[in-house]
Amino acid sequence: MSLSKYLGNWLISGRGYLNRDEFTLAHSTQVSVRRYLRRGNDFWGLRTGWGTMSPEVRNVTDIGVLRSRLVAGELNRGINRHWRMTVRAGVSFEDRLRRTGLVHYTLDGGLFYRF
Repeated sequence: MSLSKYLGNWLISGRGYLNRDEFTLAHSTQVSVRRYLRRGNDFWGLRTGWGTMSPEVRNVTDIGVLRSRLVAGELNRGINRHWRMTVRAGVSFEDRLRRTGLVHYTLDGGLFYRF
């Protein structure tokens, strides 16, 4: 389930996930805020998530997550008429079936050229 609302230049979103298998009911919640800047495609955003399943499933081992917390931010900005950059960073804390206290750091970026 997802719910989003624009308030002026702000986009506020919330998502909830439920996943039931034969043994458990897994759930996860995400809340995000985006602030759009003067140019319509430029924005910065913050996102947080928590629950009994990973808010970002990257591979099959993420299915064994018992508890997860995520905080992330992003910036999407045009440099000029043709060039655009994106930067994302975040940290997540997870407890898994046989391992607790895992910490994942994420940092990625992109540079895009539009013809």
